[in-house]
Amino acid sequence: MKRFILDTLDSYDDLGIILEDVENSFMGSLSASSQDVPGMTGAISQGTSIGAKNIILECVCLAKNETERAEKEAYIANVLRPFTTNEVPLKFTTSMDWEMYVNLVDISKSTRLAKATCDFSFTITFEASDPHQYGKMINQEIKENPVTITADGYSDVKPVFTCIPDTDITKLAIVDDNGDWAYIGNDVDFMAGETPVNNEPLILDDKCSTTVPWTILKNSEVTWRLDGYSDGGLKIVNDGIQASGFGGNRDGYHGPAFQQYLGQECEDYRVKIRLCNYQNFARARGVVEFYLLDDNGNRIGKLALNDKSNGKDPYVVFNVEKGSNLKNIYNSPGTTKKGKKTTIKVKTKNGTKTVTVNKKKKTEVVYKTINLPSSTATSTFTNFYGYLEVVKIGNKFTFNIMKLKRDGTGNAWSKPITTTFTDTGNTYNKKLAGVAGYIAKADIQEDKTNPVTKYSMNTLALTDVKVWNILNGGNGITSDQEIIARAGEELRIDSEDGCFYKNGEPFMDNFYIGSQFPKFTGGVPIEYNLFPKPSNLRIDSDNLVNESTFDVGYLQASSGKLMSSSNDAIDRASTWIACVPAQNLAYSILNTDSNSMRRIFFYTKSKTFINYIEIKNSEQSATVVVPANVYYCKVYAQKALTIRMKLEIGTVATAYNEHVPTAKWLLDYRPTRD
Repeated sequence: MKRFILDTLDSYDDLGIILEDVENSFMGSLSASSQDVPGMTGAISQGTSIGAKNIILECVCLAKNETERAEKEAYIANVLRPFTTNEVPLKFTTSMDWEMYVNLVDISKSTRLAKATCDFSFTITFEASDPHQYGKMINQEIKENPVTITADGYSDVKPVFTCIPDTDITKLAIVDDNGDWAYIGNDVDFMAGETPVNNEPLILDDKCSTTVPWTILKNSEVTWRLDGYSDGGLKIVNDGIQASGFGGNRDGYHGPAFQQYLGQECEDYRVKIRLCNYQNFARARGVVEFYLLDDNGNRIGKLALNDKSNGKDPYVVFNVEKGSNLKNIYNSPGTTKKGKKTTIKVKTKNGTKTVTVNKKKKTEVVYKTINLPSSTATSTFTNFYGYLEVVKIGNKFTFNIMKLKRDGTGNAWSKPITTTFTDTGNTYNKKLAGVAGYIAKADIQEDKTNPVTKYSMNTLALTDVKVWNILNGGNGITSDQEIIARAGEELRIDSEDGCFYKNGEPFMDNFYIGSQFPKFTGGVPIEYNLFPKPSNLRIDSDNLVNESTFDVGYLQASSGKLMSSSNDAIDRASTWIACVPAQNLAYSILNTDSNSMRRIFFYTKSKTFINYIEIKNSEQSATVVVPANVYYCKVYAQKALTIRMKLEIGTVATAYNEHVPTAKWLLDYRPTRD
């Protein structure tokens, strides 16, 4: 039986519709345009445009009687009623690999098939504003450069190129054989004496895949004003930090508090955390809070996602403080939607009573039923998974909120919620030295009944923490060039959306004027050149040290963290360099200098520091074996810009060459046809 699938609805299984025929034109409506010219025979053609097209479905429904017919008509009308302006996918069982995106524009009146029956027919008309049909997503890794791509399908294709560099990069480029190009970033001519500067070094990059860097605190060990009580433990679930327990019942919020220090103080900074609060039960109350601390462990700010009511309408909070002075910069549920107020009946013990059974007295427990308020109200931050970010430069604080899609495919909102605060009195101008997390619940009446009433607690998690030390006003103000992506970050050129993304967030400021989003036609080969080149094209003699992305400062011997220095004019440290355990690396320098200290620092897969080795300044080359459990390293040297370092795979140091970035390149596209 021929059927259609509208979004997730099966026309026969869900609606009882028998699809008799489909009227679907070859392509969208054609409209020719021409320009008349006085004194000229004929006209000048200005081409033919292709517009939307209608798809008309001829349908039949079977009914045993008039009542069933009326019920089916009402049900079909209610289900197909357009509730939003969003188009939904439509496909047919005769070609399930292809779908269109449509809106309902008309349902005809129903007509009885015969006088003696209640069976009826009608037509449904959908409009596809985009007349193309789309096939299943094709995913492939690009392993050549240049690479020739011949897409499936017959019509225009809008691809998505994804680049994941294995080192920090300052630019990304895609050029096709027609001369069209897309370019992100900027460049510095290193050999001409231009000095690249990173004024926003990343000093904490915690993926929350382990609790090792964090110190879990007893309540007596908390040095800052905690909005609750510290109790319970932590666990890792799906690369996120969650509470393994919230401790015993008590008034107010209670759960584990945990902290780590940065190893340096930041006058200006950017802090970005990813977190979630999924409300599994409307009355449950949970919080994920994140505190900014000074070098004495005092609180200087807070970012939080809090439940404050008996509904699913949490708040987002950001404040700054100094001593008894506190300023709420953002404290709101966003837009709230009133829900249905209901009551939940809960049974609890209410003393005992003496009863006589078979002339014998015995004691029985007496229960009572209490009614508890509940609401289906929601807010902007209901079931929130996303980023909270604060940027402090001088006396200006900027706070951003961005919700992400739960499947990790990008932003759920078109733009972030942003608010700013200028501290005109410099009241809150404290240096950032540490951070702390707090995952907690507040007991509700269900926790206090006897016996305790079971319910599903919120899913609360901290899933990513990043801290940047902003120097000299940041990259956007005084830097000669900007690092557009760190090693392992994701850059995406999405021709479907017409947007460039970094780690799932729009990043159009770096999209170079004149760039065009890539596109190609199914069945027609097209050649692309990529920069950085695909990772599998790296050769052993490639220089792994990217001098164009050096951080200013030195790496602390005890922690492996980047520190500011009185020798900032000469101290330089590389950013992350990927390596593998037991791999041989050859180190060399181009120019000798007896006053240059040189070290190689080693880190685990989660970028936890292990140790370092020091290379004598009298040595121009050396061979290093990567230790066990090491997957990243960094190179530090004094006068690094003068001596010119090289680190390469193997045991033989080859002639010096500048670093050539590489990246994992992915191509995703949906074939199209008319």
